Amino acid sequence: MQEATKLEESVAKILHVGTDELGGALLEKAGYVNLLDILLAVMLALLAVAVVVSVLGIASTTSLSVLERSRENSLLRALGLSKRQLGALIRREALVISLVATVVGLVVGWLFGMLGVMSLVVEGMTVRPVVPWGGFLLILAGAVVVAVIASTLPVRRATKLNPVEGLARVD
Repeated sequence: MQEATKLEESVAKILHVGTDELGGALLEKAGYVNLLDILLAVMLALLAVAVVVSVLGIASTTSLSVLERSRENSLLRALGLSKRQLGALIRREALVISLVATVVGLVVGWLFGMLGVMSLVVEGMTVRPVVPWGGFLLILAGAVVVAVIASTLPVRRATKLNPVEGLARVD
């Protein structure tokens, strides 16, 4: 009962009316909005966990690539590739992995979202599919940042390896 009183007071304050003037439907709507806010917070927390997992996935994939190609990287360094160029090469690889995964995720997520909305539509309602380009561009920019962050340790490992030592490896 205490929660309903707080909700009534906050709705009344927003609408600049007294709590006795509020109707049942308005409070019910405010309750739904409150529930949706909680669900949104949970979804954002799950999204944050997914970003952490993606950073770890990109970092591990790039690290394995650096380990498997230490001889090739050392040969490139011995042939004149600078540390900066080798780092850029590895960062580009992480960027490709990140962007491909992000584009696939955006397209599949948008399609599933539209299918979910279409399944909730009742007769007489019309739904116009909208692509949130601004949000998609923001997510793509985030994917670039994630790729750069995830490739930091593998780049450091690859550039610290001496070309002669890398060529002598038998792994």
